[in-house]
Amino acid sequence: AGFPGLVLVIQLAELGGHIDLVESNARKCAFLRHAARLTGAPVTVHNARIEDVVDGFAGKIEAVTARALAPLPLLLDWCKELLRTGVTGVFPKGQHLEAELPAAAKYWKIQATTFPSVTDSAAAILVISGAEKRADWCPILSLSPFRRRRPCWRPSPGTCARRRRRRACPACGLAGPSAS
Repeated sequence: AGFPGLVLVIQLAELGGHIDLVESNARKCAFLRHAARLTGAPVTVHNARIEDVVDGFAGKIEAVTARALAPLPLLLDWCKELLRTGVTGVFPKGQHLEAELPAAAKYWKIQATTFPSVTDSAAAILVISGAEKRADWCPILSLSPFRRRRPCWRPSPGTCARRRRRRACPACGLAGPSAS
């Protein structure tokens, strides 16, 4: 959740709440820890990627939130274990929510409510009370064209030919073609 999560934990401190923040950037983690010390916020900052630590939170939290992290199908894939155990997903989404919802609905049964954003008329807050996967899929390859990312097994332009190896996609495990 990063900085927005820090704002939430400062608000929840009066109620006795605790928040775990996950941030992959070490400098941002240092800032979050420093700000938490100064404010006395009850927070634990994890310097890791969300997909590496999310399973450890199952059964221990009530809600998960992420702002500007990934398109909805990928967020659902990362949070599937949490959503399966009854955790509520609160995802502020931007102007592409109307395109992301149908893309996610192809592969997920979603129980969600949207609320208009007070800060941006084109944005909305998506609250997910449940999500169940419909079929196996690769979240990277199934993204809508405006948010599509290069699969991990495709070399980036300008990559040295010696470094190109056959690797599996981290999201789905599909092995891509070997690059030569």
